[in-house]
Amino acid sequence: MATEEENFNLPEGYFNNLAENIRVNVFIADLKENNLDTGFTVPINYFETLRNKLSETSKVSNQQTYNPQTKILKLNFIKYAAAACILIVCGLAIYLNVAKNNLQNQLANLPNEDLELYLQNNTNSTDLLLIIENVNEINVNVDKNISTQEINEYLNETI
Repeated sequence: MATEEENFNLPEGYFNNLAENIRVNVFIADLKENNLDTGFTVPINYFETLRNKLSETSKVSNQQTYNPQTKILKLNFIKYAAAACILIVCGLAIYLNVAKNNLQNQLANLPNEDLELYLQNNTNSTDLLLIIENVNEINVNVDKNISTQEINEYLNETI
């Protein structure tokens, strides 16, 4: 024979939640009896006409053609144009800075007397070959009346 405990099974925690379940059921019953007005009302035939309104708005939105590729192309064009402008500005700034600070440009602005004075003070006989190799054109006015003895004296002094 089966005992009473085996015939009746209660859910776990039944008595723990029993008081709360009774309060909730009483509260719901009171709401139904009192018909509390919350201030929210649904217009007449709202749910019947809702489907038609939604389908009309979706038709209107479908009629407006939306081409996402056009928008992407416009955005890509703006990106590339901005990048090109930045590259042009940076390139011009670098070019003008390099042209301004170019060594040949700076040396061209020095007076010849300063260059000659620098070369006289800071060169020796070993530098003479280097200078001769790197100078493309030498415009030397040679006096044809120079004697061999003067040339030898000059070479002895400089070498």
